[in-house]
Amino acid sequence: MSAILLVLVLNIGEGSMPVIKANNRNLIRSTVHYEGFSAVPYRDSRGNWTVGYGTNLETIEIKTATLVSILNLPFENNKLSERQARRLMIAKYEDILRKLSTSYIWFDILSEPRQRCLAEMFYQLGTLTKFPKMLRAIRKEDWERAAIEMEWTDVTKTKHSLWFQQTPKRVRHCQRLIRQPRRRGMHYYP
Repeated sequence: MSAILLVLVLNIGEGSMPVIKANNRNLIRSTVHYEGFSAVPYRDSRGNWTVGYGTNLETIEIKTATLVSILNLPFENNKLSERQARRLMIAKYEDILRKLSTSYIWFDILSEPRQRCLAEMFYQLGTLTKFPKMLRAIRKEDWERAAIEMEWTDVTKTKHSLWFQQTPKRVRHCQRLIRQPRRRGMHYYP
């Protein structure tokens, strides 16, 4: 019996929580590094209005009260501050981690680096469903296959995924995270 299945059998109904937290230092550091900061809204590569650290304003699903408390901080010259952007990013990660935990029964038992990889993917892409082979490999605990499936869109491995085409360094970062469980003293950020 695989370790994932065994833990799932033991944890049914216990409501386990993700190992990773929305304010995880490595998660925040990595997102800041790969997303960059913009104090004013701009259109991303897909034409979506985005602000702060890559927060898509057209698809954001943060509780209204949380959003209001973040945006009630004083604005300077009609721009979002880095403090507001960080709070917005953490609120977005809280929502993402909740979704991952409820959508994928095995998510909560993954190591911290693997949870972080999937959270970062979801943050950037808005979903993981574009990678069904990767998700299948994760369920089977085939970490090498999961890493490979992040990069390719076809079985012949002749066409890179759009994600890889747009952000190859970030994909390589996530591949490193998914391949290895946490090691003592090792940090997984760019």
